[in-house]
Amino acid sequence: MQNHDTGEFMKKLWIHMCVDANNATGGITHNAHLSALKAGNVALFRSLSFPGRFGLSPNNFKWEYQLETLFKRFRFKDDVYTQDELELKTVKAFIKTQERLCTIRNSHTVTTHMIIQNARKIVKSILGIYDPCVHQSLCRFGVNAAVGVPFSKSYLDERLTLPISGSSDHVSWFTTKVLNNYQSLRDCIYECQNKRPRYATCEALHLTCVPKSYKSLRGIMPNTQIGGFYSNGLGDYITQRLLDAGLNISKLQMKH
Repeated sequence: MQNHDTGEFMKKLWIHMCVDANNATGGITHNAHLSALKAGNVALFRSLSFPGRFGLSPNNFKWEYQLETLFKRFRFKDDVYTQDELELKTVKAFIKTQERLCTIRNSHTVTTHMIIQNARKIVKSILGIYDPCVHQSLCRFGVNAAVGVPFSKSYLDERLTLPISGSSDHVSWFTTKVLNNYQSLRDCIYECQNKRPRYATCEALHLTCVPKSYKSLRGIMPNTQIGGFYSNGLGDYITQRLLDAGLNISKLQMKH
């Protein structure tokens, strides 16, 4: 079986794109970038800046944007950051943000306080009184990885064969409230777990790094199974209350 070097393929792809861009526009060259790639110097290529696109024609703008962003999410073997360096950067950035948030003091002006108070009244009028029965009826298990559930086993019939993770409060809520009210769900869990339901208590979520770009990773904290179940229901509950007030959350961005 023939092996192929994806990094070399990506370099050649960019070089050909640059030539095509020059042929299509008659002005895009990026000679320094071309020389760096042809020499195999990824670090130098990353350090070179691209010109601003203000005032360009739509056609030239698209060519420039594609050339600048082609490698944004691709990492070469000899890229500027190693996996360990990226993970360390991600963890440091996460800790820095948490430290900043925990030191914020209440420094609202009187005007800001009044605005927030009025906003709270509007939110309260829309959400109304919390109804636990409606919340439970909207709950659903997630479709992605969770604590104790790898993505390869994220389908419902497989994830329910594993110990169902959640905080002690979530497990108590799920077993004493939800399963007592929804026999079909209880029967499904009993069948998937051979009539011996297992629960895994998890009191803290763990930070995990997933790919984002060549210079950073994205820090995520996969939820527990019951935590996701609870949160999905609460999110749909709020969405429904907003819709009842004439606010379709899928179109609110256009209003803003």
